[in-house]
Amino acid sequence: MLHKIKFSGIKDIRLRVRSNGNIDDAEDMDDRRLLDAVAHVKERMDVANANMNHVSNQLLIESYIYELKSLHIKYDYLLLECKKRGMTAEFC
Repeated sequence: MLHKIKFSGIKDIRLRVRSNGNIDDAEDMDDRRLLDAVAHVKERMDVANANMNHVSNQLLIESYIYELKSLHIKYDYLLLECKKRGMTAEFC
């Protein structure tokens, strides 16, 4: 099964879910939730990055740096979970 995720600012990514084709509805819903979480975290990273670029207060810049660091760690975790589930990425 192929899921397409739209990311602002970069090309779309297609994640292929389990190549064996034996996916039941519960597993498919879990995969869909995981893909939605990846897309959501990526959107939050884009927003935080854009916000950081539009502020000049050092404290606000620092807060966006910490937010981006936190989101990046979560993004890495979610991608690792995708890999564990046998998902592969196609950049288009």
